[in-house]
Amino acid sequence: MAERTNKPAILIMAKAPIPGFCKTRMQPAFTPEQCASLQDALFKDLMALKKELEPRVHVWVSFTPKDSEVYFQAFSSRIFGQKGKDLGERMHHGLAYLLAQSYQPVLVIGTDTPLRKQDIYKAFELLKEDSVVLGPAEDGGYHLLGVTRDFPVLFSDMPWGTNLVLEETERRAARLGLTVRMLDKKRDIDNPDDLRVYEKLTTNHHLDKWKEENLNRLK
Repeated sequence: MAERTNKPAILIMAKAPIPGFCKTRMQPAFTPEQCASLQDALFKDLMALKKELEPRVHVWVSFTPKDSEVYFQAFSSRIFGQKGKDLGERMHHGLAYLLAQSYQPVLVIGTDTPLRKQDIYKAFELLKEDSVVLGPAEDGGYHLLGVTRDFPVLFSDMPWGTNLVLEETERRAARLGLTVRMLDKKRDIDNPDDLRVYEKLTTNHHLDKWKEENLNRLK
């Protein structure tokens, strides 16, 4: 569904909660089914955040795999399948799609990091015309990237999956003459140790419920 707008937007890069497809680094501490239910909880919390942000901000979902459309349609009509050989290509495809519809600025996030409305508003507040906003992750990557224009070099041939992603993104942004503005550092939920960190934190409704039902496996 194409829209022409000057609104700010958020692009969520999301995997469907399919056992064996998502949150695989949580295994064997958790079963594939528990991993899928964790992914479902994280995504549903973002959909709750979506309700808080709209209509001021339009929230889009770029999903994978391509045959999981029905799951995502239950939450939003602003969805489309991911395209690209790696994470960078998939992120850039989605970002370019929204910028082409005159959304500005655009934030790109995943589902691994619990976020609140204040985090989103802070990112939009920091974004200026010649700037990039990054939300650092403790593993050396980032949990959020925000831009006002298309900068393909920020996504091409990046060392995805390593602790160099944030540093390399900063370096490339500087070469473009962009000001890099940073949000607070956060921790992704990728493995059981991450869950231990979040165990005593009040996060979001669906994640809190998942923790109550499943964290006894870590004892």
